[in-house]
Amino acid sequence: PVAHARVWLPRDAVQNYSKAIDENVDDETYNAVLYCNRAACHFALGDYLLCLADCCTSASLDPTYPRVYHRRADAYQALGDYSNAYNDMIILHDSVYSQHYGELASAWLNLQTYIHPSTN
Repeated sequence: PVAHARVWLPRDAVQNYSKAIDENVDDETYNAVLYCNRAACHFALGDYLLCLADCCTSASLDPTYPRVYHRRADAYQALGDYSNAYNDMIILHDSVYSQHYGELASAWLNLQTYIHPSTN
């Protein structure tokens, strides 16, 4: 038997995400993810202003959702707005760094023991 690959159709996905958004679920985090995912579809279609609009809505609903800053930076970059793209990457860096500082510090220290083993 031949396995059939699933084909991602961004126009169809935009419609499906729009329907989900229109249901007005009372969960800002959930809605932020829906807007951010629809933004990805707009980006794939080359609709960078629509992508940017959905990213801004997503960020306003859940400013702690890191993926939106990366996606919005991509949209800004595609539109030639490098200053705002850079600003969003700084927000993303600071967000991820602060959320995972303990893990990163521990991993860094562990890595240092392999790079610079003690010579005792």
